[in-house]
Amino acid sequence: MKHSHGSALALLLLTGFWFAPGSSPAGAHADEPSANPALDACQRLASQRYRQVSPERFVSVRLLEEDVNQEKYEGKVGSQPVGFVLSGRGVWQDKTDGPSNVRFVCLLESSEKPVFAA
Repeated sequence: MKHSHGSALALLLLTGFWFAPGSSPAGAHADEPSANPALDACQRLASQRYRQVSPERFVSVRLLEEDVNQEKYEGKVGSQPVGFVLSGRGVWQDKTDGPSNVRFVCLLESSEKPVFAA
């Protein structure tokens, strides 16, 4: 069972940041903190990462609290210890195409220390 869960997690990591169907984003403001500190930490890491990777296109990404899924995960991804996996929906704001609904996955070493966000 643990092996299949690890394989599914690896598949999610390989797919990266994927876009959800539909083009109208849910209402959210990037400057509003959530009630979930892990989600806020993932939000900061995702924003930092995409600001560095795609500064010519990236405006913002907002990870939404609605339907967020947080699972305890006791294992490693490569050599990185992972304690939690957070996933859910978000809103990606792009300079050229405008806002889009997206899905995200965030790996956390501890409940407030993200190590990967896509």
